[in-house]
Amino acid sequence: MSLVLHLNGWPGTGKRTIAGIVAARLGARLLDNHVMLNPAEALFEREDPHHAALLDAVRHLTMAYAEKVSPGTPIIATDALGDDEADALLFNRYRTLAARRDGRLMSVVLDISWQENVRRLQGAERAGQRKLTRPGVLRDLRDRYRLLRPADVEAMCLDVSDLAAEDAASASWTGSALPDAARRLQPAPVHAAGCTMTRRRAMPAGSMTENAPCPKQASFWSATS
Repeated sequence: MSLVLHLNGWPGTGKRTIAGIVAARLGARLLDNHVMLNPAEALFEREDPHHAALLDAVRHLTMAYAEKVSPGTPIIATDALGDDEADALLFNRYRTLAARRDGRLMSVVLDISWQENVRRLQGAERAGQRKLTRPGVLRDLRDRYRLLRPADVEAMCLDVSDLAAEDAASASWTGSALPDAARRLQPAPVHAAGCTMTRRRAMPAGSMTENAPCPKQASFWSATS
């Protein structure tokens, strides 16, 4: 059976770093959200309709080829999905991927304190990568939205505020370490340290990555890791 492990979290959480460690340990393929986002970002401004069209085309093509990865090879994906209908539909692509690979789908929500989130957000490694670096935009996101916690999927919420990337990677996969930070869940409300996944106002569809103020018509899908 092939594993599809989906890591979802705020910009600056460290999703890409954590996912890279997990992928190396499991011999997995890493599907970072920027793999799908970057071609559109490189060629078009956000308001250009070609941006959304190219992003959707790359998403579709990437997911189609992900189905062809060697059977039994895990796939680790990173995302920034919000708790709204549009992003729930995007997550359904991972349901489809796991089903077509006769695989196991697991969702890991990576939460983080505000102070640590800001510190990581402004890390030097994010400079020049078209990743979100402005705390004001992050504050707006965190005030307005909640991270997607999919229903009917094996799930875990992990507070990474005080965890090194290696420890977060271990907890993401084993679900057994650091019991105060992580809880392996059956489909049920998430109430782990710092992880409050209550439903709030739906986020409209679109995309967001850079340092512009949070657009009124924006989905959380392409918020950077």
